[in-house]
Amino acid sequence: MQLVIAHKIGKSEAISIVKDKIHEFLTFGDEEVKNLKQHWNQNTLIFSFSSKGFMISGETTISDNLMSITLNLPFTLRLYESRLKSKLEVKMISILYKE
Repeated sequence: MQLVIAHKIGKSEAISIVKDKIHEFLTFGDEEVKNLKQHWNQNTLIFSFSSKGFMISGETTISDNLMSITLNLPFTLRLYESRLKSKLEVKMISILYKE
């Protein structure tokens, strides 16, 4: 699943927000993020976590005016991909523009 969000806050501010709010970005509702592993390589975050028994991995790349997320969803969750994508997009916009 891929998603790209435009922002106007600059790369360093967007990276700071993602670092501070990573758990909020990765939850799609009231699910708990467990076993979060993350590694930053300049402006790219590589991560993996589990939620409701599913392992999910992906990466987020942040530029001066865009933030892209790629999630590797397990097969079972791919059935809900469009719904998850919509929730994630709303959440990302809300968090990025709340600051």
